[in-house]
Parts: sequence; C-alpha cells; structure tokens
Amino acid sequence: MDEYDYTTYAKQGRQLPCFCYKSVTSTNLTAKEMLRAGKVADEFAVISREQTGGRGRYDRKFLSLAGKGMYVTYVARVPSDVDVSPLGGLCALCVTDLLYEVFEIQSLIKWPNDVLSGGRKICGILPECVYSADGGKYVLLGIGVNLFYTEQDFGDLRDIATSVALQCKNDILCAEFEKHKEHSIYRLGERLSVLCGELCRDFEVRGEEVVRRYKTKSFTIGKQVTFTDKDGRQKTGKAVDIDGKCALHVLCDDGEHTVGWGEVTVQC
Repeated sequence: MDEYDYTTYAKQGRQLPCFCYKSVTSTNLTAKEMLRAGKVADEFAVISREQTGGRGRYDRKFLSLAGKGMYVTYVARVPSDVDVSPLGGLCALCVTDLLYEVFEIQSLIKWPNDVLSGGRKICGILPECVYSADGGKYVLLGIGVNLFYTEQDFGDLRDIATSVALQCKNDILCAEFEKHKEHSIYRLGERLSVLCGELCRDFEVRGEEVVRRYKTKSFTIGKQVTFTDKDGRQKTGKAVDIDGKCALHVLCDDGEHTVGWGEVTVQC
C-alpha cells in the first residue's frame, strides 16, 4: 500500500483529514486498519485511485481499475446507541449531488444505494459499521464512482454500467478533468467526503427532510420490483414508499411488505 498524500479539507471551520493513496486493497479495509491502530480522528476519509480487491455488497467483486474511478471511504464516529443503517442508502444522495455539481450529470438512486445515470450504474456503495481499538462505534461509507471507464473497460458489464466520461455532455470539462486526472480524483474525493459529513449531520437534526429528498431521487418508487421476503420466498409487487429508516415499502397481492435492506430487481 503506497500512501500518496495527506490533505486536510477545510469547510465552514471544520477540518476533514483525507488520506490519499495510489492503490489499496480496498478503501474500507484501509479505514478499518487505521481504526484498529487507534491513531485517527473521529472523522476522516480514505481516497484511492485503484482498489486491487474492491468489493461490493454480498462480497461481490467491484471493478476498481487504476485511474478509471474514484474510490472513497468516509468514516465518522457515532454514539453507540445511534442506528446508522439509514445512512447506507441516504449517502447515495451525496453522489447525485456531486455528479450534478461538478459534471451536470443527472442521476437517480435504485434502492437502496446504487446510483444510476441513463439507466445504468455509475456508482456503488458499501456501508459498514465497525468498532475502533477503544471501542468507539464508527460508520464507514465506501463509495466507488466510475469516472473514466469506457464501454470496452466494462466488458460484460457494458449494458448495465456507465461512467462520468460516458454521461457528461461537456467534452471540454471532461478533457480538462482527465488532463489533471490524479489531482482531480483526490479533490473530487475530498468534496464527496465533505458532502457525506454534511449529510450525516443533517440526518441527525433533519432526518425527515433528508429522506424526502432521497425519495425525490428514487428510481425505484412506482415500479414493479422483486425481492426476497423475511421467510426466504421471492415476492413481486409495486414499490410505493420509502420510510424514515430508508426501508422500502412494497405492495403485493397479500398486502404491504417492508424491505429493510437487501437487493431488489426492478422490472423496467
């Protein structure tokens, strides 16, 4: 693991330490190692240009080619009695905000936290809750954004995946961004980490407002979906709502079901 740089991003009087690397096994794993070592702040971020062992939900491999994407883990200490599970989905809002703020790319969220642009996945998120060496509770928001991937890079995933380079309509902006690729990736990662911190703090005091904004970005509400119920059986119904805990409500023939976490298939 080759540490590239260390920067501190200041925003409204706050300082967010960002540890930047050229390559790591995974940013979540690096963040966990730092927490176990016990020499980190209560809030920090790990940013890398490559992951050699990137993974997504259900331990699936996450494509993380060098210089093609931005891989970030935002880390924050939280009170031991706080339920951080909603943040795993809500943090997708930070990505939709960043994509529009920087590239004017419109995107939506497939529940719980896949970010789609043009109907294809442009970002994946792996949230985790871990404990540090001193017993502190931390939320980890691992976020991978496809930046410079081409359809050829995606291979068999080309029909379901996309990237900033494929979706951004401003060719001059993309060319300038790629010209200064290394610096741009780290600064973009810092900005995303700051947005994650702002969202976490907003959720503490304005949770309902954050959830309402999440619902306006939903790709899933109103569509027919298939999911695995608590009894292990697959069910199909219409996604009708998302509640304050970011759980999906699905109306089936046998009534309304609440899906707290997991994977749904959207029938487009």
